[in-house]
Amino acid sequence: EIPLINKIEEYKKHLKAIIDYAPNFEDAKISLQLSEKYKNFVYSSLGLHPVDALYYTEKQIDEYLEFIKENRKRIVAIGEIGLDYYWVKEEHKIQKQKEIFKRFIEIAKEIKKPIVLHARLAFEDTLKIIVDEDVKKALFHFFDGKVKTAKEIIKENYLISINNQIYKNPAIRNVAKEIPLEYLVCETDSPWAGIGNEINEPTNVKICIEEISKLKNIPKEEVEKVTDLNAIKFFELENE
Repeated sequence: EIPLINKIEEYKKHLKAIIDYAPNFEDAKISLQLSEKYKNFVYSSLGLHPVDALYYTEKQIDEYLEFIKENRKRIVAIGEIGLDYYWVKEEHKIQKQKEIFKRFIEIAKEIKKPIVLHARLAFEDTLKIIVDEDVKKALFHFFDGKVKTAKEIIKENYLISINNQIYKNPAIRNVAKEIPLEYLVCETDSPWAGIGNEINEPTNVKICIEEISKLKNIPKEEVEKVTDLNAIKFFELENE
């Protein structure tokens, strides 16, 4: 990850902005330093990854939520937060994930921020919770679920984020083809999910744009323009 931080000046030549998702309290502090240093280019979204969440005490969660409240003006979203049924199978741990997830939803509503969701093998449960909790703005990060689920998500007016794994993942390709562009944004999940053994980089977002362009048979420029606007509106970057 550190080499990527050293390349931010280079990324500024190719990208309009970077949204940095902090998956835990320690990374949240680093993320805020980055967004301060690269103001109006790097933006922070602070959350607690559902796997990380299992290792937090109530006291640590309380402290983190208080930290988020104190820094509400320095962030653009809460995330990534949600559920993970890939790494977590035990029912009592899943219940703990759900409880913590709901606490972060509460804080997002209180400080009026959108949420970025991690929902690995847990799209249906995640969707049910955010609908029940009356969440207005949510983005399903790194979506690789079924088209049927994707249609249920957009029916609630939530966004779906397409990862650069679209080049090889049939589920992502199907969703990118079937879901209207107005509900899609592009991402990389850098530094994870690289091609082959390479570290993923934010500039690889171009892979996502190119593949959607081919699947929908529309110009790359159109894909870039619409998905950029979707992200700008969702994170309210036009107000920055």
